[in-house]
Amino acid sequence: MLQYLRKKVLRGALTNGRDWIFLLVKLNDDYDGATYKQSNAVRLRYMEGSDGQEVLSKTWPNVIAAILVYWVSLMLICKIELLINWMLG
Repeated sequence: MLQYLRKKVLRGALTNGRDWIFLLVKLNDDYDGATYKQSNAVRLRYMEGSDGQEVLSKTWPNVIAAILVYWVSLMLICKIELLINWMLG
């Protein structure tokens, strides 16, 4: 299936809502096998607010959002390149 999409690199994330693990999977040229890398777990940090309630630290959600935005931008660049190649024949 992936060979029809001309994809050799897949990016993804596993999460339980607090912990995030980012994955990068590189498919072999013949699409028969792959290698992968994974990040260390990124844990969202909660602190106790002045009222005793848990408050989410702002740093880690920003890091996670930045990673996801970067990945989406890479996908858009790849789609534009495919469109240009198709138009140029």
